[in-house]
Amino acid sequence: MLLALLKERLKMTWHTEDRMVTAYSLKAVKPRMKADPTSRTRCTLTLGPPAAPPGEYHLGCRNVTMAEFSERLQAVAPGLGRGVTDATSLEGGWDVSLTYLPYPMAMPVRRAGDNPADAADPVGDYTIFEAVEKQLGLKLEAQKRSGPVIVIDHIEPAPTEN
Repeated sequence: MLLALLKERLKMTWHTEDRMVTAYSLKAVKPRMKADPTSRTRCTLTLGPPAAPPGEYHLGCRNVTMAEFSERLQAVAPGLGRGVTDATSLEGGWDVSLTYLPYPMAMPVRRAGDNPADAADPVGDYTIFEAVEKQLGLKLEAQKRSGPVIVIDHIEPAPTEN
């Protein structure tokens, strides 16, 4: 319905074409995850505890493959929308626990008990990229890949009358 409205009211025309876009590969650096092949596969995304910085998320997955985890990352992290592919070479199911800020603040928020001497490596308040590397021992590496994009050929500046 939205496409029909754009065509009708704004006289919009477009086409799709393949262009080089930024996508991500999930690579294993020094994995810090545990494997539990006996548990059921599932993932949950929750807000952090009350003492956590505002907007902090916790992604917990049980017995997921790295391919499943890559897909989940793409769904829960802004900026990874062009795709995350598994390049870890890690087989089997893994338990994953990841805490991150989807929209990082300009200044890190220190939590009670944090050591100010650790300021170079703050606890929590990680972007998705920092959290994946520091908490899981994996790395999200940007790469250019060919992918479909929508190109708008024409659009009227004002909609037509109802």
